[in-house]
Amino acid sequence: MTMRWSPNFDVYHAIVDDKPAVFLVDLAAAEHAPLDTHPIRLEVRVRLVSAREDGLRDASEADAINALEDALVQRLEARIDAVYVGRFTNAGHTNFVFYFPATHADAVREDPDALVGALPHGYEPEWTTDEDADWDYYVEFLAPDLFAHQQIENRRLLDELASQGDLLDSIRTVDHRAYFPDEESATRAAEAFEEAGFEVDPPDGPGEDGRFSLEFHRTEQLAGGHPDDFCAEVLEIVLPLDGEYDGWGTIVVRGDA
Repeated sequence: MTMRWSPNFDVYHAIVDDKPAVFLVDLAAAEHAPLDTHPIRLEVRVRLVSAREDGLRDASEADAINALEDALVQRLEARIDAVYVGRFTNAGHTNFVFYFPATHADAVREDPDALVGALPHGYEPEWTTDEDADWDYYVEFLAPDLFAHQQIENRRLLDELASQGDLLDSIRTVDHRAYFPDEESATRAAEAFEEAGFEVDPPDGPGEDGRFSLEFHRTEQLAGGHPDDFCAEVLEIVLPLDGEYDGWGTIVVRGDA
């Protein structure tokens, strides 16, 4: 098997065909996609045994699905040099997504079950292969969009704050920064943020890259999913102005010792 990159899997939630979906995706693959040597996509789909009413996986089936994932990844990596890029659960099914070299296409299409043998917990997979040299499925569907990617970053930052003893339900000032291609767009963003209740510093720039930076602040609570809400609010202002959101930060708020 060819050595490639260090995987960086993380989870995000979305809606697929009007139903909730949970994605587990290798974010590091985005930096390397497409892999020219692996132009064919393989999707392995299994029906959940214990799906919830909303079509997502029940916690009782987590170990079984994880064992299935491990078996598929290990066997397909070894036998067809497959690259595992992630999975998603939706509408009572979990779908595992791989890319593999064209030299193995006939073997996969003729008898995929023979490649992996018996699978844990008796799952019976459905196999689908498609030509996808540009990895469009990964880039356009599987990988998180900017809003979902920000949710991942929010969760990581909240975990870091919690590990430092932060009281996430405490109100505190949250600082933000964004970059814009010119002073006009930065000024328009500043006006929009002020209308949304942010305290906004004057735009700064241009920097060496020609962009203008904008810093803005507002008191927030971090518990209860609020970061996802205020980041969505920020992105809805920044993105239409061709801006780039650089994220948020805050002080650590701890209780009395």
